[in-house]
Amino acid sequence: MVFFTANSLNNLGEVSRAQGKHLEAKRFYQESLAIRREIGDRMGMAVSLNNLGGVAYRLGEYEEADRLLRESLAIFTELRTRREQAYPLSILGRVARDLGNHRESLIYYQKALGLCMEVRNTPKALDVLAEIASLQALAGEGERAVALLALVLHHSASSQEIRGQAERALAKLEADLPPGAMAAAQERGRRRELKEVVEEVLGEKTPADHRPHCGGNC
Repeated sequence: MVFFTANSLNNLGEVSRAQGKHLEAKRFYQESLAIRREIGDRMGMAVSLNNLGGVAYRLGEYEEADRLLRESLAIFTELRTRREQAYPLSILGRVARDLGNHRESLIYYQKALGLCMEVRNTPKALDVLAEIASLQALAGEGERAVALLALVLHHSASSQEIRGQAERALAKLEADLPPGAMAAAQERGRRRELKEVVEEVLGEKTPADHRPHCGGNC
């Protein structure tokens, strides 16, 4: 009975999160986590920790998000559930990106992408590729980002949520690129195969972090 109560609380948290009610979602996830810790449900704990980490990220609580996601990842790794490991890894990538740690962000994304392809979780792989496109855009590689987002947008396995994310990102990039370059990049992306793109991304070296130069006194 307690097990099902924890699941119900987690599900309520998912509903609140989808509605943008992050503080309400946080309360549900915390209650679910408390029960799961009490009954020793390790898998459930990892899920709740991941969800709490995602909410903390949305609230801008990066240090807390990092702590929760690392704990979630450690449990998933301990349980050898490779499919689930991609979820905290991808959010850790967002945290690192938003803090300007682009090298660390790409490493997290590459690990998540490799796991997704290994377990054939194509929708999540496309989600991670959309996140990697955001890194490319921040690095001034707008055309590469557009091509990657076009692949995500037009792939049959992309969810409605991922397509919406790709469309919004493309709209932002459109203002920074000449129309001809935008159209050409989109066409290149539509023509590429997912496996080929993934191999290319996984083989990339990590970029330098985008941090202010301060003569070693930071």
